[in-house]
Amino acid sequence: MIANPFDYIDKRLTLIETLLLEIKSNDQVSTSTNVRQPATREEAAAFLNLSLPTFDKLLTSSQINYFRIGRQVRIKWDDIQTYVNKKGAAQQ
Repeated sequence: MIANPFDYIDKRLTLIETLLLEIKSNDQVSTSTNVRQPATREEAAAFLNLSLPTFDKLLTSSQINYFRIGRQVRIKWDDIQTYVNKKGAAQQ
């Protein structure tokens, strides 16, 4: 039986903190600041300099991939960049 449960918890927390610092120093964990959140329809349309109805046509015609979170539509920035690259290649 443990004499003082708080000592046990404190030792475990210290161990966890040490492990997390070691992992961070080895750059094995990507920080959340490097991850870009998916765009809303409005953000993506503004980025592409398109009206919202025109952008919606791109989505419904599957020219740009999207996903839903409940009723909200989100677009990965990689998918937007893929569309821009395809559009640029088609114009050349």
